[in-house]
Amino acid sequence: MVAWLLFVPAAAAFTRPASHSRVHTQPRAAASSSDDAGMRDKYLSRLGVDAAIVDRAPNAEDLQALLTAHLQNIPFENLGQHEHPSEGLPFIGVPAVSKPLLPTLDVDACLSKLVEKNRGGFCFELNFSFAWLLRQLGYAVRLGRADVFGPPGTPPNKGHLVIFVDGLGADPLLVDPGFGDAIRTVFSVRGKGSDPTLGESYNLAPSAGF
Repeated sequence: MVAWLLFVPAAAAFTRPASHSRVHTQPRAAASSSDDAGMRDKYLSRLGVDAAIVDRAPNAEDLQALLTAHLQNIPFENLGQHEHPSEGLPFIGVPAVSKPLLPTLDVDACLSKLVEKNRGGFCFELNFSFAWLLRQLGYAVRLGRADVFGPPGTPPNKGHLVIFVDGLGADPLLVDPGFGDAIRTVFSVRGKGSDPTLGESYNLAPSAGF
């Protein structure tokens, strides 16, 4: 199993800000637009999550349910990074591609890919989108850079993205549906986590000089 460590928490920077981001003790705000509310509801439908969650205050149980649903319904995949010019297959509705479709950090494009086109994505696409959804549901969310570590003595693979959720306990909670071998539970950055289904356990540690 790949070992990985977190590094440098950072504030999220979205192309289009979500409707609100707040600690759950504040009054719930309305969505900023009908477009946001519509995308939020389609996202929940893609996850198979009851829309009643919109009316509940953020809580750890719902956060775990959202993470589980995301991992079960939206795959980690990087096929979009390998698309190439083609004439398409119009007889079955596959459009022509005139140039490679490079990854984007535009949150609207990420949401469209995952929610409207029923695709998967890699960490930035998945976690940008999931962080957007959590903010729409009232969760206080930050994004953080992370490094992926392999066998001892090998340098880290820089460039992973993780999510931290504040306001549901004394410490931030780690949430990461965007990793290829994702941690399937929500847990405190100062604690340990376990996945009873797979019998795995997790803990965070300093990066030992990296």
